[in-house]
Amino acid sequence: MNTSRFALTNCRLVLPDTVTQDKSIVIECGKIAGITDEGALGSDVEKIDVGGRIVTPGLIDIHTHGAVGHTFNDPTAEAFDAITRENARRGVTSLLATLATAPIPDLARCFDFCRAWMKKSHAGAQILGAHLESPYINPAQKGALDPANIRLPNDGSVDAILEHRDVLKIFVLAPELPGALDLVAKLARAGIIPAAGHSSAKDEHILAAMRVGLRHVTHIWSAMSSVV
Repeated sequence: MNTSRFALTNCRLVLPDTVTQDKSIVIECGKIAGITDEGALGSDVEKIDVGGRIVTPGLIDIHTHGAVGHTFNDPTAEAFDAITRENARRGVTSLLATLATAPIPDLARCFDFCRAWMKKSHAGAQILGAHLESPYINPAQKGALDPANIRLPNDGSVDAILEHRDVLKIFVLAPELPGALDLVAKLARAGIIPAAGHSSAKDEHILAAMRVGLRHVTHIWSAMSSVV
């Protein structure tokens, strides 16, 4: 554990109700220990002048497919390292590795790599789990997703994906498809957040899905019916 104690000074500190330029933030053992005036800092505290830059809590990105020419659908150390480092450089301290729909064996390899990555410490943003734009979407709202990988929720394939429920945090599907309500309920029971996306659902589909566990919408109005 990092036991150093230091303070960030000369920063634009973002607080819940204001942005201040006359405070310093003290870090101890890797966590925020307090906010104080620079003049109140003791001599035992290392002072780091950040040059007037903005200091805010780290951002959490729950939907990011990749960065700098790499995607999380490429389960390699090179890709994951490049993406997480770039996110950290831009203020994102943790994220959900978001996967585009793909053949299920390919998705399984991504989940396995993500699980292994999460067990170790890395220099970039921390990966908290996976956000899957699943195969169970409406072909009419496929957007940039490959139509060859689109399936129906009731075709018996979902159990192979749910073997990775320990990694999965958000699961995108179209609630209007045959078998979608059963899948939403199954996801909710497994502790995975069911999300509507790439969908032509109408209000009755959304309301029915909400009653069995739908809790989120992915990129609303993008690759989605305008009548939701």
